[in-house]
Order: sequence, then C-alpha cells, then structure tokens
Amino acid sequence: MSAQVPDHLVDRLIELYCQWRTECWEVRAAYERFASTIGDDRALAYGAYLAALDREESAAGVYAEQTTRVASLIRHAEKRCDAVEPHERRGGSPAAARGA
Repeated sequence: MSAQVPDHLVDRLIELYCQWRTECWEVRAAYERFASTIGDDRALAYGAYLAALDREESAAGVYAEQTTRVASLIRHAEKRCDAVEPHERRGGSPAAARGA
C-alpha cells in the first residue's frame, strides 16, 4: 500500500513551486536591469533588485514549508501503512492468516 497525497495539497505545492520559480526569473530580470543601468537610476535599480530578492526568498520559504508539510503527511501515512497487519494487506481475515 502506498501513501497518497490529496489532490488539493499537490495542486498547492505545484502552485507554490511556480510562484517561487516566477520570483527567481524576476530576480534575474531585476539584476539584468540593475547591471545595465547607469547614472542616477542605478540606486533605484539596485533597490528593485533587492526587493526582488526579498520576494524570491519569501516565496522559497512558503514553498519549503508546504514541501515539509506534504513530506510529513507522506511519512505519517507510510507509518500507518507499515502498521497494517499482513492479513489486512492481502485482504484476508485474521482467522485465514492463522490457517483456521
């Protein structure tokens, strides 16, 4: 028997992963803008880059928390599966397992 994760948790995990990856791309774009900016706007571009880094870090943290929750749920479900008696895994009765 394998542990199954409810669809809504998988959907949320995928959603959070996509949000994090989007923020990663935003960091890259903000850095490229900063690197190519000259003059008075450079400080503003750097501030935008730092803000993008903060958003990416936040998204990564939320994704990590959800990943931890799902992993914990799977471990818990697997422990329950391991605790199931052998006759229950085969769908038999306790008497059949004893040979009665």
